[in-house]
Amino acid sequence: MTTETIKQAASDKAFAKLTMLAIDIEQSKEDIRKGNTGPITIDELLSLHKGLLKQQQLWNYIAQLIEKDDKN
Repeated sequence: MTTETIKQAASDKAFAKLTMLAIDIEQSKEDIRKGNTGPITIDELLSLHKGLLKQQQLWNYIAQLIEKDDKN
């Protein structure tokens, strides 16, 4: 793979992950609102939601680094 191919694949992966996290965050927010906890407790669901938000921050940072590197 060329460097450009790797950079493009990394960018695609980061933005795909961000898209999936956005979906998961909205779903967990809706589950919290409706009280749909399934086999876990509400506290575990809240913890899951917070974890998803942290993951989103991390992947946003990674995507920014990839984009900055892409401009060099």
